[in-house]
Amino acid sequence: EVRGLGVFWALDLVDDPELFATYIELTADARVVVKAHVETLIDQLARIIADGVAQSEFSAPDPRAAARAAFDATSRFHNPAHAAEWSDPQIDDAYAGVRSLVLRGLAP
Repeated sequence: EVRGLGVFWALDLVDDPELFATYIELTADARVVVKAHVETLIDQLARIIADGVAQSEFSAPDPRAAARAAFDATSRFHNPAHAAEWSDPQIDDAYAGVRSLVLRGLAP
């Protein structure tokens, strides 16, 4: 079982301080990269929302906060942690519902 192998691998990390330190450093670096990527995506959404506000297509007193909310609301559809759900036959309907909700929330 793969899950069981993960436990043994984790135990090896604990038993080898140098390997564990390397693991911690790599995962910390990855978190920094992921956070920067997410912030870039939110900045892009904020610009799109701000443009929509300027064109009277959207209403959002704080485009960055609205962008973060939209990003969070749609995480099931873009976060790799949810990849197993993407093959669900209902995923398109779920996306359509969330998309509609987000757009109604931004409506002027």
